[in-house]
Amino acid sequence: MGAPDTLIDFQVHRWESAILAVCCFFVGIEEKLTPSLFSELAALLLICRLVYPLPYALDVDLARTQVWLTGLYATIMVAACALYPETMQPLFA
Repeated sequence: MGAPDTLIDFQVHRWESAILAVCCFFVGIEEKLTPSLFSELAALLLICRLVYPLPYALDVDLARTQVWLTGLYATIMVAACALYPETMQPLFA
């Protein structure tokens, strides 16, 4: 896999993450997710997205996958905590 292919894959992952984040953030906002929890999870996603290019450029698969999954989990937790507050929010207390 050459550099152009890697850059294309990286851009595709960026779009996937952005689309999912918009959908989950919309659910979090509409369902009145606690602002402090929303901001913590959004900050975690931001950190993951900022760190993600480093293991991607260095071709460290395990680190890249872990950073990507952590961002994915943070994004999904926004929607899950908003939709199921009695079940999910105590996990973050």
